[in-house]
Amino acid sequence: MTKQNKNNGNKPCWVIKIGSALLTSDGRGLDEQAIADWVKQMAQLQNQGIRIVLVSSGAVAAGMQRLGWTKRPHALYQQQVAAAIGQMGLIQLYESAFQQYDLHTAQILLTH
Repeated sequence: MTKQNKNNGNKPCWVIKIGSALLTSDGRGLDEQAIADWVKQMAQLQNQGIRIVLVSSGAVAAGMQRLGWTKRPHALYQQQVAAAIGQMGLIQLYESAFQQYDLHTAQILLTH
């Protein structure tokens, strides 16, 4: 473990979960302003020395909007299609928003 990693271990770490309802704008896809506002708050926490782990939903909702679907699909393969398409837009918005604060991003995709 490097000295830098040891120092990071002393910083508090917050896990922030943002659900689809907070990221989308009434069926019109991702709410870019809401995402920008969330990222601004997380950047402020980061500047205060708090490490952030963001857990975000929203990929399926974003994909449904891009595909023009009005009802959430029940079939697993359709949910996967919507998530795959929506994830692209979601991560692009996060990356762009975090770059404004010179913060690096990475993603790990998990499912339940």
